[in-house]
Amino acid sequence: MKVFSKYLGIGSITFFALLVINTLWKLFHLSRNSSSYVTTLFGITINNKISDDSISTTFGLTIQTLIVYITFTIFVLLIGYSLKQWKINKGDEG
Repeated sequence: MKVFSKYLGIGSITFFALLVINTLWKLFHLSRNSSSYVTTLFGITINNKISDDSISTTFGLTIQTLIVYITFTIFVLLIGYSLKQWKINKGDEG
C-alpha cells in the first residue's frame, strides 16, 4: 500500500504539472486581438473575451480532464508496479 501511495502521488503531481504547463502554453498562444474559446490537450477550456474596456479570461474543466487524469494515473501505477517486480526478480537471480 505504501508503494501504491508513492506512485499515486508521483503520478498526480506530474499530471498537474503537465496540466499547468499545457494550459499556460495555450493561454499565451491565443490571439491577442480577438475573443477566443479553446480546449487544451488535457481538457481545460479557456474562454478569452476581449472588449474595448476589459479582458476577461475564464478557465473550466471538462470530463476529458478526469478521463486523462485517470488514464495517466493508471499508466504511472503500472510502470511503478512493473519496476518493482523487475527489481524483485533481478534481486532473486543475483
